[in-house]
Amino acid sequence: MTRRRQLGFRREVATVLLLALFLMVAVSAFSLFSYRSAIELLIEERRDEALALARSAAAGLAADDVGSPTGLARLVPGARSIAVYDTTGRPILIGGDGRVPELSEEVEWDDLPDRSVYGPDDSGALGVVGLAPLIRRGQRAVV
Repeated sequence: MTRRRQLGFRREVATVLLLALFLMVAVSAFSLFSYRSAIELLIEERRDEALALARSAAAGLAADDVGSPTGLARLVPGARSIAVYDTTGRPILIGGDGRVPELSEEVEWDDLPDRSVYGPDDSGALGVVGLAPLIRRGQRAVV
């Protein structure tokens, strides 16, 4: 005759602790993946917002001749800073707090719609940068 082991207090505690540990690992993994997904969604939302602001600024500059940094900053009140670049990547006009990225290379006009949003970078200094084409006074520029 075989005797079946009965569950005692010690065995129950070990089983419950093991299940609780497994449940905590599952919940923490779910929380981590949810957080990462939320961060990715926030980054995409900020990129879309930066692109929309750049396009509205380009439309405003094309319609109105803004020559001052204050007038330029009024075009996009939600942006921290705004700049108009020539096609070589040099800033022509800067508005806002003045912290604008350096365009390290010459801007290819045809490639601009494909790569028009950058950031955020690892340092977080510049946030998200949106670029939009602009034709102003018959010359090509980038906002």
